[in-house]
Amino acid sequence: MMDEFFKTDTINNLNLLINKGCLDFYDLVLYSLTTNDSDRIASLLISLINDEEKKQLLNFLFNSQKPNKIIKNDLLKLVERTLQVKNIKWFTVLAQKIDAFPAIHQPVGHLLYQYNFKNEAVQIYSRIKNTYYEEQTFVNLIEYHSSNGNFLVAKDLITESIENGYTDFRIFEYALKLDTYFTKTDGWNINEIVNNAFSHYPGSQSLGLLYNLVQQQSQGNQSNSNQLTVGFFLETTFHYYVYESIINELLNKGVNCHLVINDHFQEQSETTYMYDDLMNFLQNLDRNDIEAFTVSMVKESQFKYDCMISCYYSVHLNEIANKHVRVMYGLAKDDWNFSWWNVFYDKILCYGNYDYRKLNIDDNSVIIGNPKFDKWFRKEFDIEKTKEKLLIDENKKTILYAPTYGHLSSIDDWIDDVKALNDDYNIIKKMHHGTAYRESETYRREMIISSFKNITSDPSDLLSLLAISDFVITDNSGIIFDAILAEKIYCY
Repeated sequence: MMDEFFKTDTINNLNLLINKGCLDFYDLVLYSLTTNDSDRIASLLISLINDEEKKQLLNFLFNSQKPNKIIKNDLLKLVERTLQVKNIKWFTVLAQKIDAFPAIHQPVGHLLYQYNFKNEAVQIYSRIKNTYYEEQTFVNLIEYHSSNGNFLVAKDLITESIENGYTDFRIFEYALKLDTYFTKTDGWNINEIVNNAFSHYPGSQSLGLLYNLVQQQSQGNQSNSNQLTVGFFLETTFHYYVYESIINELLNKGVNCHLVINDHFQEQSETTYMYDDLMNFLQNLDRNDIEAFTVSMVKESQFKYDCMISCYYSVHLNEIANKHVRVMYGLAKDDWNFSWWNVFYDKILCYGNYDYRKLNIDDNSVIIGNPKFDKWFRKEFDIEKTKEKLLIDENKKTILYAPTYGHLSSIDDWIDDVKALNDDYNIIKKMHHGTAYRESETYRREMIISSFKNITSDPSDLLSLLAISDFVITDNSGIIFDAILAEKIYCY
């Protein structure tokens, strides 16, 4: 169709091409620059185009007439079009023309870098004096030289960009990364850079993690410290209470502990509410002796934990720790709990002989009991606070109904029978975190809300709920083993 237009030389065919979305003015210009019949085609375009600025652009490109007005935007659109279609031949032809406009060298460099023509971008930047560098130029060059191992060049660019008053987040990020992983960063004050960074990005978790690494590196250089850093992998609020006793014990022994959140949960509609609940919990967690970071932040910073503790395997755990330890959080669902993925772990902390016999391979497992119940045996839970939240008739026995979620849940079949016990018993419905927050469990949540008054999904309530309950009704949920440990009468 392009050839038909140039054969007929008519405005109607030009409009037809543009209206059908086949091409626009910039496509025509690029075609004209690279065809053997460029003079005739350029003449035709100039006669057909009414826009004065575009006429000046055409006269500049084809007739070398200096424009009366700045045509920077049109030139940059042409450059971007060549890069979008990855036609470096077109770009080369165009580059010879735009050399007459040094003022657009940096924007052209930015476009080249954006479209992954990084070597060509650096060549463009090399024509410009450092004193005229824009912030984006510094950022691109810092990234380029860092990724190519030119750390001293990157360091000098970071220093110069900060001295020029630039505050792009990535400049500070690369400064912290270089200080952590590159040994020849003498000559700058990293603490001054950090203070500058946090003055512009207060509360940044990513910068916080990197600065944490800088401090650890500094401590190691000064005292050859062997202090370990252990991560705890969380996908739900419940996981924190599985780990809490272990975290406290490690902190007492001088081990750094981080909570590592699977932020990929926020990207899936099924688990968005679960992620939001976890983030809300962490924001309100009343302790200042541990820090929390997302998996994405850890991977981006290239930090590697000495050990990562998790309740089960996730692909997001790959390559973020030297050792991996599994903590059991329940004994239900044998097919899943004792599945093949347990080979991922260097060590598995078992409740007792049953799971030990299932999981132990070449002495990779050890029996430690149930850390979640440490507070139970120390009686560190508040019964009265839990009673205040619930409507408990002291003259009735109390039943805790705690089913699992998904296709193994008893809610669909048992809810009416359990509801019928309301007249004779206090019924407390403890929702599994899956039922409470997964999108696929919406209809079960609605059934529960319409059927019971005493409803909780707070994992911090578990021990006190068991303490005030006389009976526990469950199904395939791991809470049955919690009920046994708490010496409660159970039905399943």
